[in-house]
Amino acid sequence: MESAFTPEGLTWQRLAPRAATARAVGAAVSNLVLVVILVAAAWWFPGWWAPLAAAIIGLSWLTWRVVRGWRWTRAFGYAEREHDLVIRTGLWNRRLSVIPYSRMQAVQVHSGPIDRLWGLAKVSLVTASVESHAAIPGLSAADATTLRDRLIRAGESQALPL
Repeated sequence: MESAFTPEGLTWQRLAPRAATARAVGAAVSNLVLVVILVAAAWWFPGWWAPLAAAIIGLSWLTWRVVRGWRWTRAFGYAEREHDLVIRTGLWNRRLSVIPYSRMQAVQVHSGPIDRLWGLAKVSLVTASVESHAAIPGLSAADATTLRDRLIRAGESQALPL
């Protein structure tokens, strides 16, 4: 089954090393807020066990999300071929997307507050298909700019005539 998600002869590019840290920190911050809210709400229940149970469950969830963020970043990969871009992602639900350069309509670069803090950006491809989900998160800003320019050149050179 693994061969369906790893085409032969590809050199997979990985995300920036800082991307794993940024994803783990983002997961920790957002989930810590949820844990605090969960424990605070548990104080309304009678007994000492409710806040303790909420804290244990919440911290277990937080730990799982942080570890999963590290692993997800390691599982992500992309490769540029002559006529298309290949994106592989997923830990449990694996996904392999192949996007022909000739089908690209636009290339977008995004960077949220946590990404900017770590000097990261996300490159997204807009295609005619709603199902393409072509996004490469966690690239360094310089790599995102370089990839954007390469994708634009490849898309222009292989664009279908109207």
